[in-house]
Amino acid sequence: MEKLCVWRNPDGDQENWFGREVHQRVPSPEKLILAECGFALIAAFGVIETVVTGVLWPLACLFQNVNENLYTHLTNRVISSFFSTAWASVNLICNVFYPNLLTDGDTAVDFGILNAVVILGVGIQFIAYGATVCIVGKVLGKN
Repeated sequence: MEKLCVWRNPDGDQENWFGREVHQRVPSPEKLILAECGFALIAAFGVIETVVTGVLWPLACLFQNVNENLYTHLTNRVISSFFSTAWASVNLICNVFYPNLLTDGDTAVDFGILNAVVILGVGIQFIAYGATVCIVGKVLGKN
């Protein structure tokens, strides 16, 4: 995602923007179209990855005591894939309207662009976890 944004931006990497005058040039139409396709693909694959890891994550929560590494890895993957999907979706919209897009994920979070989306995604995962624990508890006869 970062490399696509750097390639698409007429002023390059966002590190080049700070401390100097940035010219508000418009990206070439070819770069806009290719970047739009790239953001759409990243968002689509991100949705698939989020769904797959989101389905596996509650199971990892159930077996957290057995394998802490799996739980930690899947938790990080869910958050990362959800963030990538959200960032690609935001860029899919902003691509046409802004001459330069943020090229660093940490800065995107710092600017607050995706904080609400990530918080919502983590909240959904906790709800899924709670539902899974309730269902498994009922199946095993613990409730």
